[in-house]
Amino acid sequence: MESPEDVIGRELSPGERLLWSGRPPRGLRFRAGDLYLVPFALCWTAVAVFALVSIFTRQDFAPGAVIGVPFTSLFVVAGVYLSVGRFWVDAQWRRGTCYGVTSERVVVVTALSGRTLVHSLVLRQVAEVQLTVYRDGGGLIGFGTVPSWWYTGAGWPTNNSGGLVSLDLAADSRMVYEFIRGVQHAAAKPAEPGAAADGGA
Repeated sequence: MESPEDVIGRELSPGERLLWSGRPPRGLRFRAGDLYLVPFALCWTAVAVFALVSIFTRQDFAPGAVIGVPFTSLFVVAGVYLSVGRFWVDAQWRRGTCYGVTSERVVVVTALSGRTLVHSLVLRQVAEVQLTVYRDGGGLIGFGTVPSWWYTGAGWPTNNSGGLVSLDLAADSRMVYEFIRGVQHAAAKPAEPGAAADGGA
């Protein structure tokens, strides 16, 4: 597997420098929102399975009732995904993701199912950087304002949702956050008059 430096390095523009790179944590992860969503998903799945079984086991079964099978099956599939499948999707997504902070941008590259997805934000155009620190020192660094109703639990990766970009870190989240703020501050500084004159020469 390629290092984050190599993956992000291919996305750099001429003159752009890679200052930091990393990866999200591996394996299955449970988040606070899952405490509510998992029980709901299990109930959803149980009701959908019961409805599907009832279609075939009722005594007054009519051939026309088969029409409801595809719709009920969709509810079963959705319930299974919400209960179990999304954790696998989330793990695969993080497994193929690399992060990078350059002299100009935050870059997130994800390789999944033979495709490479690249998302980036120009640091000097980011109005807000948010930090959520976990007990183990890991955390989530988000860029931009996230709506209060936005759910970012497992299986709902924010790196490709609505233009939102976030860094999910296993450790040193505050240190990376402060580093990004420093780079952002430096990127926002106007160029020195002398440097501009030299560049135009």
